[in-house]
Amino acid sequence: MIRKFFAALGCAVLGAAVMLLALPLLPEAVRVQAALACGADLVFALPAPCACAGAEAFARAGVRILAAAGCDALVFGAETPDTALLQKAARVLCSEAYRTALKQQLSAGARSFAAARQRALTGLLPEEDAALLALIENLQRRDLDYMEEAAAIATSRS
Repeated sequence: MIRKFFAALGCAVLGAAVMLLALPLLPEAVRVQAALACGADLVFALPAPCACAGAEAFARAGVRILAAAGCDALVFGAETPDTALLQKAARVLCSEAYRTALKQQLSAGARSFAAARQRALTGLLPEEDAALLALIENLQRRDLDYMEEAAAIATSRS
């Protein structure tokens, strides 16, 4: 379906290791073949240091690799279809105010980096947006990967 919008499709996949040093369910060759079978023209493997890094570095690496290859659009999964909310979150994640709030949360003894990030982010967004992001976070119970991807896109354009 996405093929009708683009002349060529590039795809970034994880290499032999994935985030948090877990092993992927399927071997890299199988995942590459699946991407090609689904219409990708070119498949890039994220370098292991990037694939094993936190979600922010992971997303940034994928966006940079695809941008360096000349990709001019990025499609990724997100737990919300609200692109305006994703863009707001991305702008906050790229701000100095967020970095300051994150440092404060970490210094105050947040239970985890993800919890500190969530508190810092929601503290800088309008209440309605913060409530929606908190709901999404509770429903998925994992890091806010889609927000790091949105932030990586925003920083690659500046």
